[in-house]
Amino acid sequence: HSFPTRRSSDLTIRKSNNIEDSMLSGDYNQYSNQKETEIEGVKVSLKCNEEGSVSLATWTNGNYSYSFALNKSMPEDKLIEIVKGIK
Repeated sequence: HSFPTRRSSDLTIRKSNNIEDSMLSGDYNQYSNQKETEIEGVKVSLKCNEEGSVSLATWTNGNYSYSFALNKSMPEDKLIEIVKGIK
């Protein structure tokens, strides 16, 4: 499922019951910064081109895979708060 915001070009959140879907986000961009972090026991992959910001977050929790893709990056701490609310 995709849940676009009012301006769908800014943000796309996807959830899939296929936990093997490694390209759920549909984002094929190459990012200069990639890291994994743990948010409340869930391993989240963060990707961006600017240190301290995030353009793409992906994670698996239970039987679902999630992706959170942004056209314009946001500060990592703000994205972490959003992921906490979604997961």
